[in-house]
Amino acid sequence: MVNLKNLTKKKNIDILKRLKNFNFLRQLIFNTDDNIYISGTKEIVFNKKDIIHKLETAYGYKYMNISRECYQETSSLFNQTLYAHNSSVKNSLIPKKKGLPTEIYGGYSGNKDSFFVLVKIVKKRTNLYRIVGIPTRELAKLNSSNNYNQALNKIVESKLCLKETESFKILIKRLLYGTLIVDNGQKFRIGSFKEKHNVQQLVLQLKSMKYIKFYIDGGQNYFTDVERKKLEKQDRDKCLLYVFDDIMNVVNKRFTLFDMSKYEKDGDSLREKFNCLDFNDKVSILSDLLKAFHANSDRTSITKLKITNLGRHQAGKNGITLTTNAQIIYQSPTGLFERRIKIKDL
Repeated sequence: MVNLKNLTKKKNIDILKRLKNFNFLRQLIFNTDDNIYISGTKEIVFNKKDIIHKLETAYGYKYMNISRECYQETSSLFNQTLYAHNSSVKNSLIPKKKGLPTEIYGGYSGNKDSFFVLVKIVKKRTNLYRIVGIPTRELAKLNSSNNYNQALNKIVESKLCLKETESFKILIKRLLYGTLIVDNGQKFRIGSFKEKHNVQQLVLQLKSMKYIKFYIDGGQNYFTDVERKKLEKQDRDKCLLYVFDDIMNVVNKRFTLFDMSKYEKDGDSLREKFNCLDFNDKVSILSDLLKAFHANSDRTSITKLKITNLGRHQAGKNGITLTTNAQIIYQSPTGLFERRIKIKDL
């Protein structure tokens, strides 16, 4: 009598064995046949020309859909380093304990915010819209308060330091880390009450991607013998300069969060500085630029080009201010669905 259970199990194992050896990406590069098969069979999975065309179309999109988790901070109250009362950060210290003034005993530095609120500050002639952080150390007191709104207003008021003629109103009571905002062409996520994180993904030409793979990532084995020999004959410094130009062109046109012209105040352009460097320095700089312009919170400094803290945008000591045209965007986990709230409608 045939045991169907054992037959099914054996069939599944055979399928797994075949899938384990299946690498259609390698076949896209090295296969001479237009059809791509499952290894050891004549079962067609893809057509090489068709899938390459679709991939090139996707790589050519000017905007990549990026979605990230939004979260509230509930752990760290502040940075753990203790500073003396006469340290350089004495004006922003947090007391060690209640009843221990910082001007005598020193304290902690680096307040940690749990979440943020959007506040409208009413002045005599104009209104300001500002992101204000709610400290994690105030969270327990806030949640246990009999009047949450009143307690929240009190915390915000202590952080704004308004003049007698000024007043404020909380428009949105909770904004999380990573909340997406669009304002006057700038698209960013909240990294802190004064820090904007880039959300645009760097999309380069396929030619640049080839050079990056070959000269920077060390992926020579991904190319056919013909392509490899062709790349080896090219002037590698010119290839890296081509990648640099492509990156700068995309950043200057589409990355409105970054102003690269401020690094050219000494008269020499970044391109000229880059072109004068040796090959290894160029590879290192391009790797840093790719990291800085990635859609995340990474930042880097490039001493050879006199660039510091590239990758994040500091909005100043008072925090992120928005215009009435700004939109708060709430996304689904996939990023396919979203709900937009305009500040002027609040």
